[in-house]
Amino acid sequence: VFFRNSGGEAFGGAGVWIWNNPVQSILENNTIVYNSSASTGGGLSVQGTTVLARNNIIYGNTGGQIAGSPTVSFSCVQGGFAGTGNINANPMFMAQGFYLQSGSPCIDAGNSTPTFNDPEHSDSTGVAYWPSRGGLRNDMGAFGGPARADLPWNLTDLDVDGAHDLTDNCRRL
Repeated sequence: VFFRNSGGEAFGGAGVWIWNNPVQSILENNTIVYNSSASTGGGLSVQGTTVLARNNIIYGNTGGQIAGSPTVSFSCVQGGFAGTGNINANPMFMAQGFYLQSGSPCIDAGNSTPTFNDPEHSDSTGVAYWPSRGGLRNDMGAFGGPARADLPWNLTDLDVDGAHDLTDNCRRL
């Protein structure tokens, strides 16, 4: 999660800045939100390199969502961005942690290739394991895909019910 970064006074960019890299960069399953650039590329700034961005949420950034010419696919980009599977929609975050609310258009909307699938819940066949939502198809954003992880909002089971779930997400550590 790239959140509330600022910059860009001289060159633009605030959330993610990828410039002059001699090899292709892959930006996969990230949530890039509410960053602020004084000029362009508040969410993602790309120059002089090849960037493949997939299964991301890029939303609410000032100075524009994306500057440069990355290849973007299966991503939620505020204002839209050309590419396969991209959507222009409110990602519908929960009140804390940038988890996706039930009904979010980003749930099960990432790349449908099985290598990108969300992990399966051990007790529910075909259901994604938290913090992924919905079925097994990749969710857009930081909590989708095989490498997704729950942020350390809480390191303990606060309600002592044996599960780390929404009732535990009442404070950030």
